[in-house]
Amino acid sequence: MNPFQSLNRFNTNARKWDLDRGPFDEDFLPFSVADSDYKSPKPIIDALRERVLHGAFGYNYIDISYQQAVMNWFSRHYHFEVKSDEVFQSHGVVAALYLAVKGLTKKQDKVVIQTPVYPRFFDVVYDNHRTLLINKLKQNKGHYEMDFIGLEDTFKQGAKLFILCNPHNPVGRVWTEQELDQVVDLCKRYDVTLVSDEIHADIILGNHTFTSMGHYLDRYEKIMICTSPNKTFNIAGLHLANIIIRNPYMRELIHHELRVSHSCTPNLFATLACEVAYTACDDWVIKQNKHIEKNYRLLKLFFQKRVPKLVITALEGTYLAWINIACLNKDSTLVTKELLDYGIGLSDGNKFDPDSKDYVRMNLACSKAQLEAGLERFYQYILDQTQA
Repeated sequence: MNPFQSLNRFNTNARKWDLDRGPFDEDFLPFSVADSDYKSPKPIIDALRERVLHGAFGYNYIDISYQQAVMNWFSRHYHFEVKSDEVFQSHGVVAALYLAVKGLTKKQDKVVIQTPVYPRFFDVVYDNHRTLLINKLKQNKGHYEMDFIGLEDTFKQGAKLFILCNPHNPVGRVWTEQELDQVVDLCKRYDVTLVSDEIHADIILGNHTFTSMGHYLDRYEKIMICTSPNKTFNIAGLHLANIIIRNPYMRELIHHELRVSHSCTPNLFATLACEVAYTACDDWVIKQNKHIEKNYRLLKLFFQKRVPKLVITALEGTYLAWINIACLNKDSTLVTKELLDYGIGLSDGNKFDPDSKDYVRMNLACSKAQLEAGLERFYQYILDQTQA
């Protein structure tokens, strides 16, 4: 049985299926919010079911088996070693980013992000009353690269903290070791704290290789890594992230923020799901990545044949396709709004960067059938625009 068949998620409090569709009926197909539309791995479901049947859901704690599962996952998949006191938890990667900005910088300090990027990166800076510095990624024929000259310029302006997204949402880059070497060298040269969001680390396509900032913990002391099983195993609603910090002083600062926010221990279902995911689901991840890659190829071939002017950004990691719709001569906010009338929901590029009005983002973590149906609706919209 194919484990990647889309579920009926209507009336399950799923944001993109119930909230984002607005007044539309159950014929609506969303490809927006970054979670999957198929079941989590069976070992996770079975473990959660058994825990529910136990019947008691009192206060929980992080035990050694959980810590060992997480550390073993880092070793097997990301090829670096950490000690148990270097790993601790928060309620999610976004929550961890808030902790980082609040705990490792002061009000009005300068924080750097690379755009286009996941919209909450803007929020974690502005909500904490820090000063935002933007380093725009360079784009050439559907491939993005870092502007290292521009990045160094932001550091010269007195930046205190840099938030890296790797793999990058929404442009799909898996930064190479050579690129990350330059990033770390610049952070070290200008004494900039590096916070790495690695939530998509397990979703790597083709022959690309993911390099975690964990490889640099002995090279540069001011690094904080934010990881999570949430995207990989479709358990984002359980809210869990694992944070890695080797520097004892930085650890104490973040521990303090966790204590004062009363968010030290995620709920017992989250920690159980993570432990099972990291001990019993390696093969499932391999199969999922192959499935996502097939969907990405389907997407590329579909538009190459029917709308060759539409540019599909090269996807190296994540399940999020970044699509250039400049050929439509319409702002992405308007395009995504009009697509709702065709029963399809995409993410508006303007939310990732005010200069990304020519882009939409499409989630490929769904069944082949759901993707095909969505592409046909997208194509019909394009036909109607060109014939108007």
